[in-house]
Amino acid sequence: MANPRILRITFFVAAGLLMLAAIWSLMWVFSSASLACTACNCSYSLFDPVPRCRQPYIAGILSLVSLILAVGAIIFGQRQKRKM
Repeated sequence: MANPRILRITFFVAAGLLMLAAIWSLMWVFSSASLACTACNCSYSLFDPVPRCRQPYIAGILSLVSLILAVGAIIFGQRQKRKM
């Protein structure tokens, strides 16, 4: 079994990186939405045939998944802290 302190640090570092990825993805949502507004008449769809019209949804999903994984890493890191 790995050292709980090393696991805790690993989970917290992963959570920090995932939070940065979530923030980057959120900025991508706003950027792609503003760029796609002219090409898609401000109507976006995940299944649109134009790739630019799909980008805001893809970025939003990526942001949400990164945020959920970051919260999970924080929770697992706290559980490792209790085992010490």
